[in-house]
Amino acid sequence: GDTVWRYVTGGDSGVVEIAPHNGAHWYEAGQAMHQVVRSTNTGSSWAAIGQNLPEVCLLKSGEYMAAPLAKLAIDPVNTSRLLASCNGVWQGLPWTQVFVPPANDQPLAVAVGRTGISYAGTRGGKVFASADGTTWVGVFGLTTPAASSDIEPDPADAAVVYATFRTGANKVVRLTRAPGAALAY
Repeated sequence: GDTVWRYVTGGDSGVVEIAPHNGAHWYEAGQAMHQVVRSTNTGSSWAAIGQNLPEVCLLKSGEYMAAPLAKLAIDPVNTSRLLASCNGVWQGLPWTQVFVPPANDQPLAVAVGRTGISYAGTRGGKVFASADGTTWVGVFGLTTPAASSDIEPDPADAAVVYATFRTGANKVVRLTRAPGAALAY
């Protein structure tokens, strides 16, 4: 495609997402959800969309958090469905909390696969999944807890998801759901 780059927004960005079926819809979040914005015109203008997120998500006094918590994910089938991580998993717009992990854990990574299954990776080294967006089950856990850094569903195989964790060895895990299994990996 085009080899000419253009500046569209700036700041200490944490994540960028582009709607798969509408390339004009772009989302960007900074180090925390204090600067989550959306463009519906390929970056020509931006609007803040962080309303209804809790105060802790909207980092206002100071920046450069030790561990950025902002992750966004767009449902590849229902591109109007957006997930965000911040002391839980939030679905917007408007933002409503759809998942809080047990035992003081905290989601750091979110993803949605091509079949609509949602995933959340946590600070405690666990991966949770939801087929309906509201009922979440644990599908994986490291024996030695380490923070999740990313989750990516395999675009070619709906039964496979990859998760990365911040350990001394920066672990990558490939999870494969058994044929016919609901959310058991």
